[in-house]
Amino acid sequence: MARGFGSTAACLEPEAAAGASAAAELGLPSNVKLDAQATALLSRPQQPALDAEVAELDAGAARSLARLGEVGARPLKDPVLELPVFDIMATAFQPLPNPNPRGLEPAPGTEDADAPASPAAAPAVSTVSLNPRVWSEPLRVDILHRVVRWQLAKRRTTAYRGTTYSEKSGSGRKPFKQKGTGMARQGNKRAPLQRGGVKAHAPVLRQWAFKLNKRVRQLGMRVALSAKLAAGRVALVEGADRFTSAKTADLTRRIQAVAEAALQPDPATDCLPVADTEALLVVDPSEMTDQLELAGRAQHRVTLVPQLGCTVLDLLKRDALIITPRALEALQARLA
Repeated sequence: MARGFGSTAACLEPEAAAGASAAAELGLPSNVKLDAQATALLSRPQQPALDAEVAELDAGAARSLARLGEVGARPLKDPVLELPVFDIMATAFQPLPNPNPRGLEPAPGTEDADAPASPAAAPAVSTVSLNPRVWSEPLRVDILHRVVRWQLAKRRTTAYRGTTYSEKSGSGRKPFKQKGTGMARQGNKRAPLQRGGVKAHAPVLRQWAFKLNKRVRQLGMRVALSAKLAAGRVALVEGADRFTSAKTADLTRRIQAVAEAALQPDPATDCLPVADTEALLVVDPSEMTDQLELAGRAQHRVTLVPQLGCTVLDLLKRDALIITPRALEALQARLA
């Protein structure tokens, strides 16, 4: 019996040595030893799979989560924790004239003769350092998925509820006697089978919201912001409170000029925010003037939100983040 136990221990010595070496390679303490199954699980790239509930997400959020899931196994590049600040009002901007006021076809070779130059952003006026506790989180697709599910479930509600027996007006008298009529028995005029009665199995008010810890929600925001910064899709602008025009086209072209100067195009599609995709403009509530709100109300390329209304779903649905220094300071104070 002892000889058998000794032979078993001798057989396990190579596995223990392999487990100790695997633990050392993974950066675990020296007293930790892993078996073959644990070594295989920990050595596998961390790429959490999204379950079937991703199908309930909005199309933009689902595409963003899928794109992040594809790069989940690759390390993000080191983000630059110092960004230039551009003045949105210093953009070389001229209103676009109507190139074809009478609806006539242009002459051959003169299609772009009178086209104005694209707006160009002025040089950066300053630089702002970012808080590494907010902008240096590793990519966690599972956390983003949990926060997006929480947001969508929280805003989901029932549009209609049916009337119950206690709420339905009508008599409680039995319509006819129990037997001898040849008809199905009825006990109430408000029954579902009676004309004007209640609806059988009517919809009821239901809440799909569930609890998600505050720290998990804050972590989701930090992960989304860090992913945007690591991809080069974050820009800082000032002067939003000095915006005097209420035209949507003016705001779009000014933001587009800043995006062309500060943001990097998507390497997969070579698309630039505002020009080809959507961007999220986050401002402080003190900077939300009436003209800026009117200009951003009918936006298709730029979505204007206050700092407190910026969510993980907003960041995932838009390809770029454009934020003001005041909103950045408040956002970092809330998430740090």
